[in-house]
Amino acid sequence: MDEYWSDFAGRLARTLGELAERSVLTIAWASVPTIYLQFAQDEEGLTVRTGAEDVAGSAQLGELSALGWESPETDPLGRRTWHTALGWPARSGDYDRLAQLCVRTLTDAHGVPSPDELEYRAHREGEEPPEDVVLYEEDLEQAEPHLVLDRLGITDANG
Repeated sequence: MDEYWSDFAGRLARTLGELAERSVLTIAWASVPTIYLQFAQDEEGLTVRTGAEDVAGSAQLGELSALGWESPETDPLGRRTWHTALGWPARSGDYDRLAQLCVRTLTDAHGVPSPDELEYRAHREGEEPPEDVVLYEEDLEQAEPHLVLDRLGITDANG
């Protein structure tokens, strides 16, 4: 892994460790937006998705499997994406390993030449009240349609 990707992996690990519950971060290859990683943080942990079956070639699918991604057939939500998860709370070393996996996925499986070619979108979903509980809207945390994650060091596609 070259210096640029190594630096990006460090920034990604720190960013993932700071994602608040209900945050969604999507990192995509700017010129090929179907090449992406999507991170969703909830109360149980961080779920990461990549490479829908209909856009990834057989070589990419083999590489995703070799890297340790779980195949779409095992997705509990029935989505057609490769996925992995990290329980919460996680240690900094866990985020480092996840960031390394993501960089290898972008470079080895998807062929992204440089982190300079990546862009991100991030938002935070609004809080939902527990079932059978009535709360006033002002008592719930509202959605944030645009999260600024400067630490990533890549282009903010919404900015």
